[in-house]
Amino acid sequence: MVSLSDGKAYSVYFIDSIRMQQDLDSEVELGSPFLAPPGLIVIPELSRSAMENAIALSTTSTLSQFK
Repeated sequence: MVSLSDGKAYSVYFIDSIRMQQDLDSEVELGSPFLAPPGLIVIPELSRSAMENAIALSTTSTLSQFK
């Protein structure tokens, strides 16, 4: 969950490209040829700083799409 200073909270799902490919491959094997978790944010690496940077660069309007 990401909580903004205006009090709004959003569910987000962070993933890196390697894990995204692994998850997609698993979904394809199960017969589901797509990956679409709610609040998906793809970042170069799964680290706290990368996650914080992605949120800082996102706008409230972008995050509001995740509700």
